[in-house]
Amino acid sequence: MHQVPTSQAEGQAELTKLMQVIYVMAPALQEILLWIPYHYRVEGNTDFDGGIAYATDKAMYFLPQFFELTAKEQIWVILHEMWHVALRHSDRARHLRVHPLIANMAMDVLINEGLKAGVQQQKRMGREWLTMPKEGLDWGWLKQATGTDLGKDWEECDWYEVYKFLLKNLPKDESGEGIPVDQSYFDDIGETGKGTTQLKKPKGFDSDLANDPEAGGEEESENEEVKEQLWRSRIRQAQAGEGSLGVISPFIGMLPKDKELPWHQLYKRYLLNWGLRANKEVTYARPHRRYLSGVNPFLMPSQVSMAGLLPVTVVFDTSGSVPDEDLELFSKHTDDFRRAFENEVQMWLVMVDAEVQEVVALSPGRTLLSYLVEGKVKYKGRGGTSFVPGLQKAKELGTKLCVYFTDLEGDWGTAPRGIDVLWVTTTERKENRPPFGRSLEIKKGR
Repeated sequence: MHQVPTSQAEGQAELTKLMQVIYVMAPALQEILLWIPYHYRVEGNTDFDGGIAYATDKAMYFLPQFFELTAKEQIWVILHEMWHVALRHSDRARHLRVHPLIANMAMDVLINEGLKAGVQQQKRMGREWLTMPKEGLDWGWLKQATGTDLGKDWEECDWYEVYKFLLKNLPKDESGEGIPVDQSYFDDIGETGKGTTQLKKPKGFDSDLANDPEAGGEEESENEEVKEQLWRSRIRQAQAGEGSLGVISPFIGMLPKDKELPWHQLYKRYLLNWGLRANKEVTYARPHRRYLSGVNPFLMPSQVSMAGLLPVTVVFDTSGSVPDEDLELFSKHTDDFRRAFENEVQMWLVMVDAEVQEVVALSPGRTLLSYLVEGKVKYKGRGGTSFVPGLQKAKELGTKLCVYFTDLEGDWGTAPRGIDVLWVTTTERKENRPPFGRSLEIKKGR
């Protein structure tokens, strides 16, 4: 048995030594661990008495019992808690309507299976430097505890699928020492009724997820997206540093899928971004400083910042490769775009194939659909494809944001200066990505 540190400073020093071992054995993990503070709590935590470690959204905490493990088990626990933070498990359990203990089990199972896969990779390279503690939950435990098979390998599941499986299949515990689960948790898997059910708790299982005391209530979706992007970027960067045969690769499949947002919200975000940029306008209301200082004896105009939304150009690729149904979809999303600002945003609509076919100024208060119904706008074109004329026209119109609806097949030209370009397409962008601007994919039929 290892000596247990009696002060926070001693515990912190021991944890730092273990971190150094990890950096030597798997240098790529620094890309993740350096973003996660770690702390030793000699006084423990009343919510985690009997446990060895726990994680919040932002940090890892280790309790005195942690140092009773072997060194290889300690490293395993550090990496286990690291993945709880990096995969934002505490945050997900808080924001979703899940039972925290059972969600914790599901997350533990997948993390431990990922670490086991990493151990196998390390063994093939002649390295054995981490071991799962005896009470660790894994795929074998899942089958034994529920008495049934989920029917998939662990790599094919996300934690929420494992959570629902546990909720449905963990046996009831009539002893009163199990996990109390309110019946409402069963609603989304077909069970009904009221009251509380006791489900069997794994032997030696202690929760290792905690809410950050500084965390508030529901956070805005954009902040959530920022967190997702940051951690996804850090994990992928770390994985790129170690190659495909390392301890990070098994966890790439656990990264959350990109969240699909309503398109008018995305458009609105772009418009708000531009709306916050002040536009310079010439005015005689405020004399120029040269006149006020006496340098010039005559009145000169000055420039003032005028807040407000700047005009936007929407370009439709009307080449022969774009079907009518896609053009109708583009029109629908353009109106979603306009409705986000009650149709008041100043907008130019440009139809382009290999050359500009039509330019229409959409009047405030009117939808594109009304123009189409009245025959004032038609999908003109059906020739070849070049993106150059449409982008040049957007620049001539003095707009700062160009939304270009297209199938991404054509002559790109060069990036227009002073304009943000948002490519919107129904085409998968895996192979044909725009060389400049940002691209977003919309689903057909939506």
